[in-house]
Amino acid sequence: MEKLIKFLLFSLVLVVLLDFGISRILNQIYKQNKVGESGGVLNYYLGHEVPSDLLILGSSRAHRHVIPDSFNCKGFNLSHHGFRIPFTAGILDILQQEQKIPKIVLVHLELNSFCYHIEDDLKDSELRNLNFFYGKNDFITDQINKLSYGEKFKYLLSSYKYNGKVPSLISNFMETQNFKDHNGFKGLEMNPADSSRIQKQIDIRKSLKFNPEVSEFKISDTGKKYLNHVAEMFQNSDSNLIFFSSPRYLENTTGEELSRNFLKQFLEEQNIPYLDYTNYKIPELKRKKYWRDVEHMNIDGAKVFTPILRNDLQLLLDDSCFN
Repeated sequence: MEKLIKFLLFSLVLVVLLDFGISRILNQIYKQNKVGESGGVLNYYLGHEVPSDLLILGSSRAHRHVIPDSFNCKGFNLSHHGFRIPFTAGILDILQQEQKIPKIVLVHLELNSFCYHIEDDLKDSELRNLNFFYGKNDFITDQINKLSYGEKFKYLLSSYKYNGKVPSLISNFMETQNFKDHNGFKGLEMNPADSSRIQKQIDIRKSLKFNPEVSEFKISDTGKKYLNHVAEMFQNSDSNLIFFSSPRYLENTTGEELSRNFLKQFLEEQNIPYLDYTNYKIPELKRKKYWRDVEHMNIDGAKVFTPILRNDLQLLLDDSCFN
């Protein structure tokens, strides 16, 4: 029995020491990364001594559609592909904690993040992608702990936050060695196959013939929670918060229209501007030559959209950034 206890104690000490050593090495690699969406681009932005005047946040559509250099101020596009309002709320909470919120924050909203089938809802597990800040940021720690009962026990091992991320962490570290300063934007070049890809996506949507009744949908409680969190962050702030939804090649679905109406009403009640460019608000962008697929414009489309966005922002804010 005594040998068993000694073995268990030795094993425990070994695990703790290995966890400490591995975590320390990976922490150092993480902190040096300046590229990639597993923390690198966020590190790069946080590393600026003086934050940008304008910050763009959102999904890949914000990343591909808004060109920071088109504004008359220092702008940065901190958008991340595939992430929605929970992740954006987490990013903003980190920036607030680090005192890196700029004077103007432009947040993109995906309409399909706020309306779901009556038996479904938005998943906020994407916050795990910010788990480097677990234990360092109260909001992220609290929300991750709510994802499952076992979350708080997993993070007893400090190296757990790198679970499944080591290959991308090392790859981004290697890319950082050839790093060049940038504004976060990366446009999509036009491709000859784009037109046929778009038509195929249109045909697939038509073939589904899916047009459910409004009664089959609900506004996402999870989406509302994170939207509220972002709104509350700016209530007593000197910074200006503006939400927008960028163009899409297709018309909104029934659920997306329900989301759009909810967002317009909710944000109007909060006295927060919302610029909606869905449902062909910009006629010129109906042309296929501006699109990579039905969700993403190419760089030529971004060059059409960003000046229009800038002009609309100028009408909202009397700021030299939009003059």
